[in-house]
Amino acid sequence: MKINNRFELIKKIGKGSFGNVYLCLDNINQKEAAAKLESKKSDKQRLGNEITIYNILGINNYVPKMIWYGTFENYNVLVMEKMGLSLEKIFINSNKTFSKKSIFFLTIELINILEFLHSKGIIHRDIKPANFVINPKTKRLSILDFGLSKKYMVDGNHISLKQNKSLVGTLRYSSIRNHKGYEQSRRDEIESISYMLLYFFKNNLPWMGIEAKNKKDKDRLICNSKMNLKLSDFYEGIPEEYKFMLVYSRKMKFESKPDYKMLKAMFTNLISQEGIQLDFKYDFNNCSDVLYI
Repeated sequence: MKINNRFELIKKIGKGSFGNVYLCLDNINQKEAAAKLESKKSDKQRLGNEITIYNILGINNYVPKMIWYGTFENYNVLVMEKMGLSLEKIFINSNKTFSKKSIFFLTIELINILEFLHSKGIIHRDIKPANFVINPKTKRLSILDFGLSKKYMVDGNHISLKQNKSLVGTLRYSSIRNHKGYEQSRRDEIESISYMLLYFFKNNLPWMGIEAKNKKDKDRLICNSKMNLKLSDFYEGIPEEYKFMLVYSRKMKFESKPDYKMLKAMFTNLISQEGIQLDFKYDFNNCSDVLYI
């Protein structure tokens, strides 16, 4: 199949609620790219929102570059530059073990990415390892999949706090307030990366594997597990700074701007104390499986 008489689909490399992701060949420059295809008949049309977000974010090293978007036959299509494997897949390929150095570097990069998104008035709303990838050009971290993202700033004003909303995002990394039906804001994304980093340190989270009759019950049980987590016990052996960031995120007000500078300084100081050079040379950079999103 050739889209727009230009992009030749090679193979499927990913799947989501929106549709499928394919590795494709751009016949103009003979370079590989990634194409997202969403059925026009899908109940949840997310690709249009994602394209809007990419246009707001512009061209930078934090997100993939859009190459083309439009419609083809029965599909909405978005073609982007090819990226590396996600952190989730790299973690699995690494036997679910990241070095302390790599987690430290990821911490700084995750905060940088959130600071960039938030500076553009955007919240991602689905923070998880599967949505962060290694950029093949920079060998640094990038973020993708903005189908659930939204503006938290509208006409210069912060959106209002609403309640009784359905959970948006992934249960495992969702904030407690997201579970409880509160509108998300910047604070929730700091809490979500805290759970991500905890997962990388521990190779597990207490609420992983929870079974329930339905998603609503599972949502409630996971929320209770997060609320009842004994931080002093579970963060044992992990630098104190990580527990601080989680507690800090939970105490933030809805409209509060995270103190990115303070958080980065705290972790940069930790890295220095550990005698590690902040060069962002990850232990998994040479992983031969880092090929596609």
